[in-house]
Amino acid sequence: DDEPFELIVSNPPYSCKHKVLKRLYELDKPFAMLLPSAALQSKQTTKLYMEKGLEYLGFDSRPCFYTDGDFSYIKESNHFASGYFCRNVLPEKLIFEELKLIQEPYL
Repeated sequence: DDEPFELIVSNPPYSCKHKVLKRLYELDKPFAMLLPSAALQSKQTTKLYMEKGLEYLGFDSRPCFYTDGDFSYIKESNHFASGYFCRNVLPEKLIFEELKLIQEPYL
């Protein structure tokens, strides 16, 4: 295999999620993308999921994020649910986990 990577893990801009997912399936490498849960019902990507497969890691609450490059503050009021959209990464097709907020800043 000529590719210099084995797995792609990212939190891509949600505005281009369909384009990113299409390209990931074309690359045919394992991936895990943190995306809005609403992308499960997207007409643009559902066909890919049905043809190529999808694994999903969801959570019991909405993830919190660092924003605007400020790693000292965690934004806790996220207005949308997110999960990891994966292919050839998880041991099962559908997994849900409990999220625990870590109050420490990222160093």
